[in-house]
Amino acid sequence: MDVFGKSIVILNSQKAVFDLFSKKGSFLPKKEGALSRPSLKDLRTRDRRQQRRHFHQEFNEVAARRFFPVQTKAVHGLLRQFLESPDGFMAHIKHMAATIILSVAYGLEIQPKDDPLIKLSDDAVTPASAAGRPGAYLVPLKYIPEWFPGAGFKRKARLWRQLAYDMWNVPWDMTKQQIALGIAAPSFVSSCLDTLNHSDSDNKARDEYHIQSAAGSMYAGKKTMGAVGFFLLAMAQFPEAQAKAQAEIDMVLRCNPPGPIGRRTHTAAKDDVYRNYFIPRGAFVVSNLWAITHDPKVYPEPLAFKPERYMGPDGKLDPAVKDPSDIVFGIGRRICPARILGYNNAWISIASILAAFDIKPGPGFAPEKVTMGAGLISFPESFPLSMTPRSMEVASIIRELDSNTSK
Repeated sequence: MDVFGKSIVILNSQKAVFDLFSKKGSFLPKKEGALSRPSLKDLRTRDRRQQRRHFHQEFNEVAARRFFPVQTKAVHGLLRQFLESPDGFMAHIKHMAATIILSVAYGLEIQPKDDPLIKLSDDAVTPASAAGRPGAYLVPLKYIPEWFPGAGFKRKARLWRQLAYDMWNVPWDMTKQQIALGIAAPSFVSSCLDTLNHSDSDNKARDEYHIQSAAGSMYAGKKTMGAVGFFLLAMAQFPEAQAKAQAEIDMVLRCNPPGPIGRRTHTAAKDDVYRNYFIPRGAFVVSNLWAITHDPKVYPEPLAFKPERYMGPDGKLDPAVKDPSDIVFGIGRRICPARILGYNNAWISIASILAAFDIKPGPGFAPEKVTMGAGLISFPESFPLSMTPRSMEVASIIRELDSNTSK
């Protein structure tokens, strides 16, 4: 399709995404912002490869394990909030996701309610995320003055730029101050800075900037929020699946007392032809994750909630069924470098909620009327839901969980 003279190519199959974004990774290497997002290029790092190196170093499968205590502590807080005020479950989930990211990134103590760092980060990320939706700002008039009719997006972008600046600098300065005092908790920033201080870098100011940029970008990846929200929505709709999952968790505990479109928009570096389709140089190339993960040829009855579709007759994962995680976290060099951390967040949250609560639809629950939050991260808005502790003993254990456990 063409929008204001700009070609946009939408990929609806996993094969096409792999062929173009992985096999031809060197051919489609450029990453531009989401479609028509107001430019904040002056806040972007000039060396994304350096950022990704830090991410891979700190969040690989082994290194990510050291953040289990931080993640577990935040989930314990989530369970207590569910117990005290279940009606605000989506707000509690958002707070939990934000707490984990800020604690992991900076090692800072986050308040159970009304934390100023979370407010600052939300104020910076939320409007920019909404602006990143396709079609939100399809305005090809980059150089028009702010006073010009229809140029309101430029005034908003100026405000967002300042918010982003504050979000990147305030927690960074707090962490550096704690490091100087010798009281900093383990975190992405403290670990990277320690590695840098013991390196033979010839430009430590530049490398510090890369670390700061990487840490500042982490808050935009609160995908755990959407995963846990959709999990609760599914459990309210499918009680049989919930009961089966709870039974399996109970058995383990007894025997052994964790967006709608692709996260990146690629740009064609030169003219290309793929399967007889012409892709002009400069075209946006977008993966349609909804179409890919709901392809009936790959996932029969795609709208049916069937977790067992991924299991083989032997009770193990069926390798013949495509794993959605192969696509939803990105492809090739653009794959999410913190995906292991995200997996762990989702696993600890979902397993803990299932072990502790019975989830049922609340009065007036209507799945077809549940609205989705605006922005690049897809998540359900609040809906009628009933969450009750599975026993008085479970409620007592939740109340006794120590929110001040050492990280």
